[in-house]
Amino acid sequence: MKTCNKCDAEIEGESDFCADCAESLTELSDRDLHSLYDEYLDETYPDLEIAGLSYSTSRALAEIDPTAYNCGFNDWLDSEISESGVIFEGNGKHYTEA
Repeated sequence: MKTCNKCDAEIEGESDFCADCAESLTELSDRDLHSLYDEYLDETYPDLEIAGLSYSTSRALAEIDPTAYNCGFNDWLDSEISESGVIFEGNGKHYTEA
C-alpha cells in the first residue's frame, strides 16, 4: 500500500495524495517555482552592482550563467520538497498549500 506524499496516510489508487490533502493543495506552474527560487536568491544574497548599476542576484545569475542558475534551481527544489514541507511533489507536478 502506498502513502500520501504530504501526510503519509495510507492511500489507494493512482493519486499521490489522500483526498483531504489533495483538496488543500494548489498546483504550482514552472513560472511559480522559478519566482519562488528567485525570491529565495534575492532574500539570501545582496544585489550586485556592475558599473554603477544595481541588479538582483536572481536576474544576474540567470543572465550571466544560466547553467548555474538551473543547477541551483534544481538543488533548491529538491531541498524544498524534502525538507521544507511547503512544496510537495506528486502526480508528476508540484504543489503548495492553498
